Amino acid sequence: MTDEKVRNLLQTAPFNLGGGLNLETGRETFVPLEMHKQFRNRVIQNRARGVSIWPLAGPVGIGRTWTLAWTGRQAIDKDMEKADERWEAALVPGLGEGKVRDLYESIFASTEYLREEAKKELPENQDNVSGQGREGILNHALLDDSSWAVLTGDKGRFPTIEGVDQKPKWTRRQTQVEFLVEWLRRLHEVGVDNFIILIDEFETTVTRLSSNKMTDFSDGLRRLYDVVEENQEDMPNLEVILSATTQAATKIDPSASSEDLPGWLTALQSRMDRGFVLTKIDEEEAMEIAAKCIDYRRTEDAETAIHPYTEEAISTAYRASDGLPRRLSEILNEMYIISYDDTLITEEDAEEAIEILGYDLRPA
Repeated sequence: MTDEKVRNLLQTAPFNLGGGLNLETGRETFVPLEMHKQFRNRVIQNRARGVSIWPLAGPVGIGRTWTLAWTGRQAIDKDMEKADERWEAALVPGLGEGKVRDLYESIFASTEYLREEAKKELPENQDNVSGQGREGILNHALLDDSSWAVLTGDKGRFPTIEGVDQKPKWTRRQTQVEFLVEWLRRLHEVGVDNFIILIDEFETTVTRLSSNKMTDFSDGLRRLYDVVEENQEDMPNLEVILSATTQAATKIDPSASSEDLPGWLTALQSRMDRGFVLTKIDEEEAMEIAAKCIDYRRTEDAETAIHPYTEEAISTAYRASDGLPRRLSEILNEMYIISYDDTLITEEDAEEAIEILGYDLRPA
C-alpha cells in the first residue's frame, strides 16, 4: 500500500459539488445506478406516446442534474437501447426569466451541434431563401450566424435577408412556435426519430414566478404539445422532461386532484404523464460512487479503489449523508481537507468532518 501523502495522491478535493447542466457534467465520474437505468428505460418507453411531458423528481442533492446530463449523453452518443432508432437531446440548464421564449432559445442553442448536418440537406444550386417565408429564414439561419443568433437569443431581430419581404418579430409567441416546429421538421428530415428536451431546476421556475407568468409558461408548453401532436408524422417523437425537487414536482403531478393543482397547471394536466422519482442511495451504492470518483482522481494506482480513504471512513460518511450523493460528497471532501497532510483518511476524520458540517451521525 502506498504511503504517499493525501495531498500527493489527490491533488484536489475529489468530488464535484456544483455545476450546471451540460453534456460534460459528470462524464468521467457519474455512476449509473439501477434507478438511473430505470429512468432511461422510462424515457425509451415514452417515445411510443409521440409527444410527452413529465417530471423527474427527487430531493435536493440526489443528483438530478447529473442524471439529466448522463441521459443526454446516452441519447447523443448513440447509447440508447434501441439501436435502430436515432435519439438526440437538448439540455436546458434553467429557464431564465421563465418565459417560453427562454425555453425555445435554449433548445436552439443546445442543438447547434446538428446545424451543420441540417445545412447539408439543403438543395444545391438553388435559392434556399427567396419566397419561402419561415422556411427560407431558417435556411438562412443554417447558413448565416446573424440569423441563427436570433434563434438562440443572442440577437434581438433578424437581419435583412435578400428575397424575404417581411421579417417576423422573434418576440411574438407564434413566431417562436413556428420556428421551433420548422426546426423539429428539419431534425426529422436528417433522421432523428426521438428528441428529448431535458429541463433542469424547474423548481426555481415554479417557486419564483408569479401565477400569471406561470400560466403564460404553461400555455406555451401546452401549445408546443398540441402543435407537435398535430404534426407528428413530420417530427421526431418528443419528450419534455422537467427536473424538479420532490416538493415542486408534487405541484406538477398529473395524478393530483384538480383541487390540489395550482391554477396555471390545470390546462396542462391532461397533457402530462406520470413522473419518475430518484430515491436515496444505500451504503453499497455510496461505496460504488466514492470508489469511481476517488480512483479517477488519484494520481497513482493503489490496492483499493478508495485509497487513501478507508472503508470505515466512507461508511461513516454515508451514515451522515441521509442517502444524498451531494451530501456524501461534501463530507468526503471535508475529510480530504482535514487529512491533507496525512497518509490515510480515517473514520475519525469522517466524524470530525461530520461535526464541522453540522450533520447528524445515524446509528450503524
